[in-house]
Amino acid sequence: MNVHDTALTIHEVLEGRDLASPIVFEPLSNAFMLVAKQLAESVDFRKALGQEPTIWEDLETVWKHLPQRICVQEPTDALRNLCICTSRFTRNLVAGVPENQIDALQNEPQLRAIIQHFSSFFLMEDSANTLLLRTVVQALSNILTANNEAQDAVWPVYMSLPDERNILLRLLASPDLSTATSTMILVLNCINGSRERSQLLVSSRPAGVRLSKALLDKVDLLLEASETTEQGKTFEICYSIFRNVFDMGLFATAWESLWSPDDGAMTITPHQTILLKLLDAHLQLPTTRSEGDSLALLKFLAELHLQLADVANKALHAYLTAAAEDEEHASLDERLPKVVEAIVLVTQALCALLLASASQSGGDVMLNTAKAVRLQEDDGSEVLLSDLSVDLLKELDSFLPRIILGKAAQDSSRPNIISHEAQSDPTGFAYIKRDLVRLLGILCHNDKDIQDSIRAREGIQLIMNLCVVDERNPYLREHALFTLKNLLQNNPENQAVVDEFKPLVQWDQEGNLIV
Repeated sequence: MNVHDTALTIHEVLEGRDLASPIVFEPLSNAFMLVAKQLAESVDFRKALGQEPTIWEDLETVWKHLPQRICVQEPTDALRNLCICTSRFTRNLVAGVPENQIDALQNEPQLRAIIQHFSSFFLMEDSANTLLLRTVVQALSNILTANNEAQDAVWPVYMSLPDERNILLRLLASPDLSTATSTMILVLNCINGSRERSQLLVSSRPAGVRLSKALLDKVDLLLEASETTEQGKTFEICYSIFRNVFDMGLFATAWESLWSPDDGAMTITPHQTILLKLLDAHLQLPTTRSEGDSLALLKFLAELHLQLADVANKALHAYLTAAAEDEEHASLDERLPKVVEAIVLVTQALCALLLASASQSGGDVMLNTAKAVRLQEDDGSEVLLSDLSVDLLKELDSFLPRIILGKAAQDSSRPNIISHEAQSDPTGFAYIKRDLVRLLGILCHNDKDIQDSIRAREGIQLIMNLCVVDERNPYLREHALFTLKNLLQNNPENQAVVDEFKPLVQWDQEGNLIV
């Protein structure tokens, strides 16, 4: 069947017939399905059919009719099938043909109305509607895919819809994995490569922020799924959405959108933790971020690290002080483990950025930016990233004993005031010492000012005490030795501090530590 005959066949089925009559449902469904198969096989056929004068008028007629029937009464199987076949026809007709996408965009309000109706909780639970909803979503996704004109027209609308009309939010709650996956593909297609549309996703209220949270919930749900499963493939699509957000330099915007001033400085939301985990994974991969975006991300993370470390440091100090006086009645802020977990993830991200930039032309700029970030204390003094990391390590060294062969190695010189929370739920405190020590090793490398600053805060003795095995902090000993080496390199004053502990360690003429 040639292109003209195909368009004519569909036109003849519709011509002179009342679409409200069920008698037209079957022949029209058959005509759409027959053509849909041809459309799927040939892009040339799609382009040619899109140029037929009657095809878009006929398709618009059908789409305008469908919501009037299918959304106001219990649909028959024949009516459901007509909606499915029309969706498949539309989906295949527009695939990869921008001109067809623009022509089909006029039907978006009707597709959205059908999606909104069938994405109600009651109707989504009915398996009879699953295929219908999935195919309509696929049709809408294909209309928008790789077409900036269509995306610019539709995406701002979606990001301004109230909850009860937000079809993307409703679709993500579908019990059908394929429907949720198709929705994620639609979101990814709309924001991919566009900073403006990505920013709407992570910052527009309420639709964008709530959609971001729903996507992060899906990430958390699918995090452990195997890559070879359907759940694993869905996770990769969802992860790609946030990779795009990060590549657009919008991590800081996303982070701040997920936090409310009412939460307080000690509150890290579950969505923020998931976002940090995704960023940590993202930084292990090649990126399209510009040097400016990388520098902005580093500065934001360094400032965030200071804020979180200051909060944790004060909370630990208050607890340890109270526990020394009255251990039985001392209580630890229950939010602290989540703050510490966030510090671990931020520290890992900082280390990844600094190490990745070390071999690049802008590496010194990145490192100097991290070193220059300061936090102003209540008394007006300023502390550096390295200073606060040492202070926090001191409190942690008192708060958490190292774990050797499954048992806590308590220092007999210190009171036994280790928090019950830290022992019963150690996950929030895992890796914290190791990663802070690692960050210090990067910051003090070939920088005498920071080396001296760490010595002034008694950080050298602290690092030496951390040259131990600790099951809560894998490879802590190796990172502590590396940091100690950097602290002593070309620094006679620091070497003199360690000199008191001979013959445990020594250094060569070049100032390199020998263990």
